[in-house]
Amino acid sequence: MFSDDDAGRYLFHYTRAETFMTHILPTSRLRMSSFKYLNDPRESKNWLCSVSIEPGVEGTWDVGAIAKSFTEQMKGSAFVLCFTRDDPNLRPGRRAHLYGRGYAHPSMWDRYAGGHSGVCLALDIDTLGDDIAQAVAAKGELLYQGVHYDDMPPTDELAFTVDGTAIVELGEDEALRRHQKDHQGALYFYKSTDWKAEFEFRWVLLADDSSKEYYIDVSRSLKGVIFGDAFPEEAVNLVWSLLHPSGVQLARLKYLNGNPTIQPIAP
Repeated sequence: MFSDDDAGRYLFHYTRAETFMTHILPTSRLRMSSFKYLNDPRESKNWLCSVSIEPGVEGTWDVGAIAKSFTEQMKGSAFVLCFTRDDPNLRPGRRAHLYGRGYAHPSMWDRYAGGHSGVCLALDIDTLGDDIAQAVAAKGELLYQGVHYDDMPPTDELAFTVDGTAIVELGEDEALRRHQKDHQGALYFYKSTDWKAEFEFRWVLLADDSSKEYYIDVSRSLKGVIFGDAFPEEAVNLVWSLLHPSGVQLARLKYLNGNPTIQPIAP
């Protein structure tokens, strides 16, 4: 995973050292996060919606109350696990040879991995998909795809317009569930272009029970752990002792005049 020969084979997940050492390393599990706690304001802020109705259909409602229910349904039932990919347009032989790899994003090390003090996990994409499906596919509807980046997605008008006729005929709860199903892509797989360098790939679970937490066992799919430049040196030996016997590759990402370099860790 530290050469371009295997580009595209892995997905990468950045996390803080405390989260890794306290939760992920002892259990080999990743937790799916509530959609409303993601970073893009498109995801984290309350959503507004309008209501349309067919001519001749009579119905009255409180649009503010509908918008509140809309946000609760669309976000409250959605749990997400986010990864970054290698740049799909990565050019082998490029001069800055690590840029474009999923584990070599300085901004992501800073934002998601505690200012370069955390880790980046490398997971086999095929095995990971199987493990996620095995863990949660029976818990609701499981969606997965790469994120699209657009500041004003052309799908937004329909995604944020609720069918008032459906509310009259089916009731609010069922109308919102159907709306969620019809507009999954627009609701869960778009972010603003400011995030496009992350090349995000995500799984979204529309859970039958939003009161539970959902965890994924990644012991099969975890193939590498890359330590940030500021990850505590004294913790590396502990991680080595626990993961190396299972064949997980370890390395540290360092910077040479600001450029990322990878240093595999040997016993």
